[in-house]
Order: sequence, then C-alpha cells, then structure tokens
Amino acid sequence: MKKIIWIKICVGIIAFCLQTTFAQIKTIRMEDARSSTLMVYEGIEQAMDGYLEVAGMKFEKALQYNWQNYIAYSCHLLIDDILDGQLSENQGVEFFKGIDAWIYADYDRAQNVFNSLAENLNEYWIFYFYKGLNRESLKQYDDAFRYYTNAIELQPTFFYTFVRRGRIYAKKKRYDMAILDFNHSIAIDSTHYAAYYERGVVYQEIGEYEKSIADYERAYYLYPPLRQTLHESIKICEGYNNLGMKNMQDEDYPQALQNFIDAINWNRDFHEPYLNRGIVYRHLQFMEAAITDFNRVLDLDTAHIEAYYNLAVTYKQKNNFAKTLDYLNMAKEIKSDHIPTYQLLGETYYELRQFDQAIEMFEMILSFNRDNYWGYYWLALSYDVKRKYPEAIQAYETFIKIAPEEFYEQKVKMYERAERLKRWIIKRQE
Repeated sequence: MKKIIWIKICVGIIAFCLQTTFAQIKTIRMEDARSSTLMVYEGIEQAMDGYLEVAGMKFEKALQYNWQNYIAYSCHLLIDDILDGQLSENQGVEFFKGIDAWIYADYDRAQNVFNSLAENLNEYWIFYFYKGLNRESLKQYDDAFRYYTNAIELQPTFFYTFVRRGRIYAKKKRYDMAILDFNHSIAIDSTHYAAYYERGVVYQEIGEYEKSIADYERAYYLYPPLRQTLHESIKICEGYNNLGMKNMQDEDYPQALQNFIDAINWNRDFHEPYLNRGIVYRHLQFMEAAITDFNRVLDLDTAHIEAYYNLAVTYKQKNNFAKTLDYLNMAKEIKSDHIPTYQLLGETYYELRQFDQAIEMFEMILSFNRDNYWGYYWLALSYDVKRKYPEAIQAYETFIKIAPEEFYEQKVKMYERAERLKRWIIKRQE
C-alpha cells in the first residue's frame, strides 16, 4: 500500500513539473521577451554605475520574463563572480562597459574595452565568450571561433557557447561539426530553443528538410515569440516551403499542400509558398484555388513572371485560351527571354491552328537557345502542318541529333516522319 502511495506521489510530482515547464514555455510572449531585453539594458546601466546588487536583481527579473535570455543569464553569472571576488569591482564595471558597447553595436569601442582587460581576465570564460560575440559581430569569424573555443575549454557546461561556435562552423560550411556543437548544446540543456533552431537551419541548408522542420517545431514550442520575429519566421517559412517542394517533386501532393499551408501560416507575406501551393492545387484539379494563390503572388510582387506563367497554364487547362494568351503576353512583357512563356505561347497557337504565330514563338525560343530540342520538335510539327516540308525535315533532324537518348521513342517517330517526307519530296520531283 505504501509503495502504491509513493508511486502516486512521484507521478504527481513529475506531472506537476511537466505542467510547470509547459506553462513556463507557453508564457513566453513577445512582450515578455521585450521586457526581458529592457531589463538587461537597465541591468547593464546599473552595473556600469557600480550598483551591482541592483544590476543582479534586474538580470533576475529579465530571466523571469524570459529564462532563455542568454545575455541576462551570462550577465547574472558575471555579477555573482564580481560579488564573490573572482573579478574586482573595477574590472567588472569596465567589462560591463564593453558589453554595453557590444549591445549597442559600437563594436570598435567594445573591442578596445575588451583589449584593455585582456591581461587581467585572460582566464575568465565569460570574457572570452563576449570577445567572441563582438568579433562575430565584426565578421571576424576566425577570431570569434578561437574565443568561443577558449570559453568552452574554460567552461564546458554553458550551452550557448556551443551554439555560437556551431553557427561559425555552419558559415564555413562545416555542417557536420556545426551539428555536433548544436547536439552538444542540447545535451547540456534541452530546454532552450537556440540550438534546435540553428540545427534546423543547417539541416535546411543540406536538404534534410524533415529534420529541419522537426527542429523548427521544437524551437517554436520552446520559444513561441519566434513566430513574431521576422528573420526567424521567414526562415521557418522557407523550411516548410522546401519540404513542400520535395514532396511536390515526389508527387505527394496532399502532403506538399499541408507543407505550403504551414509555410503560409508562418509568414503570409512570403510569395513563394503561395506560388507552390497554387501549382499543387492545379495538380489536384482545384483550379479556382490555384488561380487565387497565383493572384496572391501578384499582390505581393506585381512583376513575378512565374505567377503570370502559371496563371496561363491553369487557364489553358480550363480551355480558356483567351486568358491563357493574355497572361502569357503579360509574362512576355515582364521578361522578354522567358523560354517557358514562348513555349506555351507556341503550343497554344498550335492548338488554335494559328501556325504562323506558333512558328514565330518557336523560332524565338531558338534565337535564345540554339540547343533547345523542344523548340525544334514543335517547330518541325508546325512547319509540317504548314506543308513546309524542307524546313520541317531540317527541324526533325536537328531534334533527332541533339535530343537526349531518354527521348528515344520520339526520335524514332521523328526519323520515320522525316524519311517519309523525303520520299514524298523525291516522288514529287520525279
């Protein structure tokens, strides 16, 4: 009986802790993050004026608003070390002046302050950490990497140093090492979003889109203000968009559709997911929804060539040739050498039996690219139906010569047609 009671107590404690953590995660709002940042600014001001205990309370307050604020966390540790005598008060005040300069983007002044402290603080890990932050801000990545490594060697349990060094590995495209650093950060403290987010960026960069999205979702769960932070929301939007494109290429249209919806939910002002969702809608035969999405792209970017082109494709599938031609001509005005536009124009004119216009479009394609075998293919068909057989034969033979072997069947048919036309011409000459 006692054993059962203790089990219930333990389960209750675990449930309470999980609820507490969940509540803590969910209460981080954008206004809390902003309040936390404001408390950091005030804390640094108090520290520079020598009011260290007051500064410490400000940093504590900052962490209450947002316990993931790494500046508040590191500054609070710095205050503790000053009060414990690991640094003198004068050294601490000067250090905070350097931190203040870094926060307000006066990186040269920050570097001068840090350099003046180097002789006395060269064994202090927080000092190396902020030197690394400042050098990274100056885009002096090799120096920043070295300082982060020094900080890690002196204090290997601060999760955020691994995040910063991992970012530099990623900039150098050493993705395997970046992921190792992010993994190490997560192993130290799995409740902070930064390592998940940065690892998601790397996975996105190397095309591991499912892993990327999983990390983004975890980061957002831990830090909801990501949705309101412009750069991050666009990055996560791109992540869902990339995963959707992969699923679209695999013809998994229902899953791709959900990915693009997720992308749009993250950032409604990024045009690419609307374009891709429109293409998926067209594949799923939801033509009006596709048209709505392509028009939304044009609301965001009035000169988006692919939106005009895809509107034309959609209307062509609806057999609305007038609107097809309208949108293709608008696309041609925006980008006068957009080969897909001329290709679709030529095919549309061909279907409408306006063969002279079709020939003009396919000739235009070949003026842009003499190796465009589909240009020769359709040009041959157009000349053939116009009974301009010598020109058709020449186009057929060029297609046969330059088209890849994967189009073997088409090449055989073109060869047979060209030979038939040659025999017909010889017969007429006899």
